[in-house]
Amino acid sequence: MGLSHISLTARAFDAAIADYSALFALAPTRFRRAGQEGARFALLGIALEILAGETDDGAGLNAIALTVRDLDSALHTLSRRGITCSAIETLDGDGAPRFARADTQATHGMPLVFVEGTSAQDSKPGAAIAGLDHVVINTPHIERALALYGARLGLDLRLERRSEQWGTHFLFFRCGSGVIEIASRLGASASEAQDRFGGLAWRMRDGRETHARLERAGFELSPLRPGRKPGTHVFTVKSRTAGVPTLMLEAE
Repeated sequence: MGLSHISLTARAFDAAIADYSALFALAPTRFRRAGQEGARFALLGIALEILAGETDDGAGLNAIALTVRDLDSALHTLSRRGITCSAIETLDGDGAPRFARADTQATHGMPLVFVEGTSAQDSKPGAAIAGLDHVVINTPHIERALALYGARLGLDLRLERRSEQWGTHFLFFRCGSGVIEIASRLGASASEAQDRFGGLAWRMRDGRETHARLERAGFELSPLRPGRKPGTHVFTVKSRTAGVPTLMLEAE
């Protein structure tokens, strides 16, 4: 499986489109699907979709879409592993991919969608944002998350880490060109409460240039600071992200 796209829902739709256009320095493709307005930003290996509407969650997540080569085969395997899905649907338009939605009870609250095909998005050469580094999911039950994303979805667990500094137990699953990061509080008792969307981390080509550009555009930012990897930089975008916690990481 790989990451196809992340879908957000924004109440202030036009403002969100303008903000993400400025964040990415990229114009989206507008569309209308089943009567709902949307805009799609094509980045390297993944797309970000913004839909007009409201969500119960202030973070605004509508779906994390995963690609599968053969949807019928994938749904059969998932059903045998305890993940039930909706009937197969097709997006509007000729040649549009087929997809199915997972039952959120089986995914502990995460809105996962399985899309047939491969990630074909690409960013323009020299684009400010190279693509998605990782999507964060917060869980109150780390073993339950390990079973879902590792055993049931079959994602590649690349790293398990306990950080006393951050008070967090991390799992990092490779998913195509991106990573799904699972985070849980160290020392907390496991709970059957639902998992929650924790935010997005984007790869930028030039940390200093991107920080300066967004500062000029009026975004509220954390100071530029050294990244974990030598020679890289990182900062947080604190405003104009449609309520989504957003981190910018400089690519190596």
